[in-house]
Amino acid sequence: MAVAMTTGGKFLLLEEPKYGQMGRFMTIPGGGVKRGESEFQAAQRELLEEIGYEAKSWTLLNPPEIIDFADKTDGGGHSFFLAHGAEKAREPKESERSVVLVTRDELEAIVKFKHPTIKIVIAMSLVGIFLALNYR
Repeated sequence: MAVAMTTGGKFLLLEEPKYGQMGRFMTIPGGGVKRGESEFQAAQRELLEEIGYEAKSWTLLNPPEIIDFADKTDGGGHSFFLAHGAEKAREPKESERSVVLVTRDELEAIVKFKHPTIKIVIAMSLVGIFLALNYR
């Protein structure tokens, strides 16, 4: 999973429909690792596919991986990366997705469930954002 920050210091969130009737959600880009791909390569690919951004500088936020739903066929492991200086390279792969730029203060409010309009309900996105906000 990737938390991306632009050269201007704004964070990128992905707004997309999830889970059918449950509506639209804010998340961070993420997905499975393909055969022959490293976790880092998967994060780069997902950032480009899901929001259309690329970054030249990356930081691994959580060695070792964080486990969620260990009964999943892929093992449920998550690696989180911070993408520094992300720049738009193309439109997101799916037209139903949109990119939302937020400041650090807004991102902190989101994690504390105090943002007036943005809600993130996918736990692994919250974990990634928390790790990015606490990266020094």
